[in-house]
Amino acid sequence: MGTARGAPTMLTGTVFQPVGGPRAVPHGGNRLDRTPVIVEEECIACGACEELCPEVFQVNETLGFAQVINPGGAPEEKIQEAMDNCPVNCIHWFGEAD
Repeated sequence: MGTARGAPTMLTGTVFQPVGGPRAVPHGGNRLDRTPVIVEEECIACGACEELCPEVFQVNETLGFAQVINPGGAPEEKIQEAMDNCPVNCIHWFGEAD
């Protein structure tokens, strides 16, 4: 889901394939060994992930689900906390879905 040059790219669900592989350094500067993804069909847009980690997650109320807006915007530990607090467990590490 690319946008015009220089504009941010929204990253969601299984459609996201990180450019340069999952160890790419996304905007935000944190080098991640894993990349978070949201299974859009399972998300209930409760906002828990955005509340805990707004640097990475954002609820899109128009679409009705949360999105990964900046996969490297926070340390893995903070992203994992958001994952652990998701009431429907729809956030996973890329390639590691249960």
